[in-house]
Amino acid sequence: QELFILLQLEMGERLAAQEGNDDYGALTVQIQSLYQVELRRKVPGAVFHPPPDVDSAFLALRRRPDAPMPEVRRRLIQLAKTGFGQRRKKLFKLIAPMCGETELRDAYAKLGISEDARAEELAVATWLDLARLCPVRP
Repeated sequence: QELFILLQLEMGERLAAQEGNDDYGALTVQIQSLYQVELRRKVPGAVFHPPPDVDSAFLALRRRPDAPMPEVRRRLIQLAKTGFGQRRKKLFKLIAPMCGETELRDAYAKLGISEDARAEELAVATWLDLARLCPVRP
């Protein structure tokens, strides 16, 4: 299953961003947990009539065969929103109250994540593993 979309370049770059990039955030993690996102082409505003003030991005989104179950996706969204909510802080301190410090420390050890890591350093696959290992407390 594949989708093709044309949207504002800034949003396209955000959806296609990789970890470590300034555009990488909670929305990126949410979308890329369901789809493989490829920015196929940048489309200049000049090709439209009347030309908009912004450029566009042509994206291809392919449904991931390993997309998470709804309960894992809900946890992923909660964790990512919290983790990216204060980018300058260490992820562990931000999400420990949600998962439990002991459970989170065990998950970090199992996944090889440093307790000094920040949200933008974790790949989407790591975020998914974290959501599977650390169920969010009510």
